[in-house]
Amino acid sequence: MVFNRGLHCPICTNYLGELNRKADEFSELGVDVVVISSDSAERAAEAKQKWGLDKRTVGHGLGLDEARQWGLYISSGRGKTSTGVEEPALFSEPGLYPVRPAGTLYFGTVQTMPFARPRFADIRDIEARAGRSLRRVDAATIFPGPRLFRLSVWRRPADPRAPVRRRTTTDRPNRFNPP
Repeated sequence: MVFNRGLHCPICTNYLGELNRKADEFSELGVDVVVISSDSAERAAEAKQKWGLDKRTVGHGLGLDEARQWGLYISSGRGKTSTGVEEPALFSEPGLYPVRPAGTLYFGTVQTMPFARPRFADIRDIEARAGRSLRRVDAATIFPGPRLFRLSVWRRPADPRAPVRRRTTTDRPNRFNPP
């Protein structure tokens, strides 16, 4: 899951362009990538076309409450950007969440601004070395419900009738979260 700021972000253009250029490399490793923002369908379609994201699934309509559940920061718009596109009144900042096939989080990173994001080449190299960490995962496993992007869960139980349980790294005991 690659969360981006939306059409108004000139830095997202380059960042997601790099991701699009690496689409075949990720596909060869069996990794599916979804790009999503809190933009409307129209703005997301315009971004996909303008940014040349022909090899990526581009989601839209990420609610701000859902963005917060993923730990994303929320920013307020400040008018037109350097690209001449008006920022929305409120929008989510970038985040990256590789998810394992079982629906568990591999790692997560969020930014308070569009700069200093993880390099896709590094993520690809980690996956190529590990050979088992990300792989294909059915979006319905992560996002149950009528909408494609219901972003409130990371793990689905084996029994489809059982309640979905959100799993984070703090569910396991560690030095910061003792048993």
